[in-house]
Amino acid sequence: MSSTQSPRWRRLVSAVAATAVVAASALAAVPAASAAAGATGAVSDSTLSWGVKSSFRSYLKGPIAKGTIEATGNATQRSGNGIFDFGAGTGELKDGLGTIAYTGSLHFVGHKGELDVTFANPSVVITSPTTGEIRLDADVPASPTIGTEAFSKKNAHVADITFSGVNVASGKLEINGAAATLTAEGNKAFAGFYEAGVELDPASISGAFTKVSEFKPVTTSNVTAASQAEGLSVKVDGSGYKDLPNSSVNMDAGIYAALVERGAEATSVDTDTASHVKDAAITDGAFSTTLTAPTANLAKEKNYDILTWRAPGNPEGAAIIDRQPLTISAAQREALFPSPKATTSHEVKVDAAAGLTVSISGSNYSTAAYPAGVHVAVMDREKPYSADQATYLGTGSVTSVAADFTGATKAIAASSLDKTKNYDVIVWPRRTNPSDSNVAYRAKLEFTDAQRETLFPTAVEPAKRATTATVKSADDKNLVVTVAGSGYTQLPAPTNKPENGSQGVYSAIVDRQMTSTEITGDNALGAGFAYKAMIVDGAFSTNVTAPVSKLKKDGQYDIVTWSAHGNVTTDTLLERQPLTLTDAQREALFPTAVEPVDPVDPVDPVDPVDPVDPAGTVKDATLNWGVKESFRKYVVGKIAKGKVTATSGVTQAANNGEFSFTGGTGELKDGKGTLAFKGKLHFTGHNGQMDLTYSNVRVKLTSATEGVLILDAVAPAAPAMDLPAINAKNVQFGQVTFPKNALVLKDAKLTLKDASVTLTEEGNKAMAGFYAAGEKLDKLSINATVTAGPKPTPDPKPKPTPGKDDEVVVPKPTPGKDKDNTKNKSVDINSATLNWGLRQSFRTYVVGNIAKGKFTGVDGASQAKNNGVFSFTGGTGTLKDGKGTLAFKGSLQVSGHHGELNMQLSKLRVKFTGAGRAQLILDAKADASPTMDRPAVNAKNVVFADLRYGSKDFVVAGVAMPGAAANGAQALSLSNAKASLTRAGAAAMGDFYTAGEKLDNVSINGKASASAATVDGVDLGTSLGAGIAGAGAGDGKDASNGTADGAAAAPGTGAGAQQQCRTVSVPGTSGGVSLSWGVKASFVSYTKGGIAKGKISTGGGAVASGNGFTWGTGSGALSAAGTGTVSFPGSVQFTGHKGLMNTTLSGLRVQVTGPGSATLIANVKSQDMEGKDLSASNVSFATVKFNGGSANGFSGASVTLTAAGAKAFAGFYSAGQVMDPMTLSVGKSSAATSKVVCGNLAKTGAENTTDLVGTAGLLALLGAAAITFAARRKAYAAQR
Repeated sequence: MSSTQSPRWRRLVSAVAATAVVAASALAAVPAASAAAGATGAVSDSTLSWGVKSSFRSYLKGPIAKGTIEATGNATQRSGNGIFDFGAGTGELKDGLGTIAYTGSLHFVGHKGELDVTFANPSVVITSPTTGEIRLDADVPASPTIGTEAFSKKNAHVADITFSGVNVASGKLEINGAAATLTAEGNKAFAGFYEAGVELDPASISGAFTKVSEFKPVTTSNVTAASQAEGLSVKVDGSGYKDLPNSSVNMDAGIYAALVERGAEATSVDTDTASHVKDAAITDGAFSTTLTAPTANLAKEKNYDILTWRAPGNPEGAAIIDRQPLTISAAQREALFPSPKATTSHEVKVDAAAGLTVSISGSNYSTAAYPAGVHVAVMDREKPYSADQATYLGTGSVTSVAADFTGATKAIAASSLDKTKNYDVIVWPRRTNPSDSNVAYRAKLEFTDAQRETLFPTAVEPAKRATTATVKSADDKNLVVTVAGSGYTQLPAPTNKPENGSQGVYSAIVDRQMTSTEITGDNALGAGFAYKAMIVDGAFSTNVTAPVSKLKKDGQYDIVTWSAHGNVTTDTLLERQPLTLTDAQREALFPTAVEPVDPVDPVDPVDPVDPVDPAGTVKDATLNWGVKESFRKYVVGKIAKGKVTATSGVTQAANNGEFSFTGGTGELKDGKGTLAFKGKLHFTGHNGQMDLTYSNVRVKLTSATEGVLILDAVAPAAPAMDLPAINAKNVQFGQVTFPKNALVLKDAKLTLKDASVTLTEEGNKAMAGFYAAGEKLDKLSINATVTAGPKPTPDPKPKPTPGKDDEVVVPKPTPGKDKDNTKNKSVDINSATLNWGLRQSFRTYVVGNIAKGKFTGVDGASQAKNNGVFSFTGGTGTLKDGKGTLAFKGSLQVSGHHGELNMQLSKLRVKFTGAGRAQLILDAKADASPTMDRPAVNAKNVVFADLRYGSKDFVVAGVAMPGAAANGAQALSLSNAKASLTRAGAAAMGDFYTAGEKLDNVSINGKASASAATVDGVDLGTSLGAGIAGAGAGDGKDASNGTADGAAAAPGTGAGAQQQCRTVSVPGTSGGVSLSWGVKASFVSYTKGGIAKGKISTGGGAVASGNGFTWGTGSGALSAAGTGTVSFPGSVQFTGHKGLMNTTLSGLRVQVTGPGSATLIANVKSQDMEGKDLSASNVSFATVKFNGGSANGFSGASVTLTAAGAKAFAGFYSAGQVMDPMTLSVGKSSAATSKVVCGNLAKTGAENTTDLVGTAGLLALLGAAAITFAARRKAYAAQR
């Protein structure tokens, strides 16, 4: 449609013209100065007229200075000592700002040459529309006579100027009467003659100005919407729309933008699409507008341009600004002019030889949308679209869709298909990859039963071998397990006479730690044999008996079967399955001694519970199960930082609680059957590396006390965590056990409450090895509605009649001969070993695929093989009346998560607090981990765990104690004390576990002997003498126990008393000297980080500890005033950058020189990044400052690198760098001494005194040992 034919266009032109007239009138009223705003162009032949300072000119030529002014070059001075003109100035302005430079110089001389100032080459810098600067080259020599200082600078900023504006008109530029003010540099350029801020002469600038055109239009467009109803919307953006041309009517008022058919004259523009952009909407040459073209004004096959021209008027001649093509996609054209709707159908053909072929038929396909035709293929329904062509099966092509068409896939072999998967047929444009936006047709592939059988013929599979182990009986003598097998056909040849073939199946109970190839019939804990004649259709059953004497209460066992006769090899091994023992069964095997309890009130009789219906249909069942609480906490915790998503019928309780699986259905018969539940659990974490889904959860009840938890598990591979993919169906995830009669059916309601669940080997794999098989999972409960058949009529049962038999009679302990033997009994313990695994799941986690860490035991601590429990040795202590503390050597370092997990447990102690009770106490350290959002831990004397045990589990040598059994051996043992984490312990572990969680059991074995002394602080020399004298005063029968009636005899008295004396040594004690210093935490992080990619090695006794290092056992001492030198043997090496960084600090000495001051001296071996050796010995590496130092050292001292230290440190830090704080600990020492110990042996008159003398000698030796111990203790107390 042309502009002359559109009434709308005529109205728009008239309106714009009127606007232009108003705008032109307003523009005429604007002062000329405003037209210069933002001017861009070249300045030439410019003159700067400036008198500098009239008073200065007058002074210089006056009677005092008697000076001269010389103007040279392009500088001239007007007559009568007038102002100066600098000519030939040139410059450029951009947006009104820029610099105009002049040549020429002024030379001011006075005071007989003592005043000598030269100004040359001035320039005017315009910094804003109303401000600027005057700059010039200044040179002033010094003059002591008149006190001027030398100053010489190019382009010195001598004055600031202000003005009303830059006037640009008719090719000229003018700045008139710019006020000038002296600057700080101007003060120096004037030889200090005037102070900064003084007003100078005004300056004026004039010159020629050639304006540069900024007319550089750029026009872009894109379609924002297209529909048949609304038409086409186009967003038009422009830039460079400055210095626009005049309109065709010489009235300028913005621009027009409109659509024009490509190839047509500009005057044929579609004015219905025109948009007017006013001048005010054009900012710095940029604008944006939207055009709308009705569908009726467009043609599907035509192309269009965007035309812009000066408004008002027509698009002709110089008024046309720009013309650019508009891109309309095929999809947008289709939206404007929709083609008839395409239809597609398919047909499935199956051939036994060729496989699967899918044919398609299509009509009404758009050639614009499908210019090259279409592809047809088959794809897995569960997979996303992909550019990988392997995703698609049997891809075929149709090269043209101009008319109705047919096509087909290529034949797809049955071997390329998976019977368990579902498939779709898809059609999409040729020469593209399928996507959600371009697939024209997608439909499910449905096979008839005959087609499916042709593709996937039913195979007759051999029976799968399966083994079950059921505890038949368990008592304090034997464990009897029924082993049943199925699928035991085609057995391998045994090791014994293989030529005769298998003679049957051996079954055995073995320790889980034993490898299969180590098993023999002799070392099995119990074995059974099913002769081949007993195996019918691959099935057998046999009983295996294991004596309790071969078992352990906390032992883990497996059932192993292998081909008879002979031993187990990888070829003869048939099955190995975990043997599950319930808590009740373990208690039956190893009964806990029953402690006397207070009588309880009799329980009122209750009505008997209806028996479980032997058959029924289950519906509306709900399974409540939390998988494992610690796993849920881990997933959403600070390490995994993940989440748990419950969908499709399963919900999660608040606060990361347990899950409820709903919609359960199933059938029960005789209390057995399978209940299937709806729902899906999705665990994610570790930035997507953990992605685990559980679904199709079922509980299979197999007996009145057992069942199996079954589910499907899916997880993609996680290479970063070294985890394989999981895609497992019907996983027997957990073994379910519950007491008899726990499965209750009453009033058509079925309940099972708090059934125990134990992880199986299959479950271990389905949890990616996160927990070991045998790990206790959360308990489960089931509630359901049962529609049952006819109920059997229960036999009438008489209700119990409350009476005498209802009373609970608890036998009271009977005082006996040994009643008082537990009083004041004291036992010394030494060479004790503490065996404790911390927590099995934690050990598995640390060394597993997530943490990828390790345990390191040092200084007396070690770990059993196969990631077993830890042993802490060298335990000593004294128990009195069953109470006391045993202290053990060794520390345990726990590391993982590439250094983010770094924890140390040390100074383990077990404090016996009362009968059956104790505490596990230790020191705990852990580095802070910002990544895992965990603070540092440095805790002393942490009551880490509460211990509980029975009297039979605590045995002390020959001495009766509260809460302990006595035996004749000189030993102490604590067996499998139950440990639970305290609040303090949870905090020490960074809240990895919560208070109350069960830890591994604790066991102790050590040597024990009755203590010679029972009261602290008593002079044992005197007490022992009395005891010995008393021993001789009795009748000679009980002398060996030292408690005869004559014990009251005075020391050194008695008929025929003989004194026994001996000298005992009291060894000295050495004060411990230790240094804790981390060098520089940022340097440690840098060394181990992603740039240096290095490592840190310690030696000579140095150990990485907490946030720093300890530097080995030191030597030396400090005076009472706190001065002196101590030395340390340890070394720490930092390497990285593939060996280019290699720095070792060793031979550290701390030289305390006075109050609060010390020097750190070190041997440094280092090189710079070019390999130059910078090694040096005895380097004064750093200065050390502290408060409150003493002979015992100092704490938290500041450490500052010296220049020598910086050089030796390969220049990694500069002198003055603050390093990590330092702590020095210096203990006191005492010299060795000796002591004479004497005691009296009373003469009894008996003829044979050998036994008594021997007894007295033994007591004297024990007394001497006790005195030595007391002396050491006093010496230690003195140090404290």
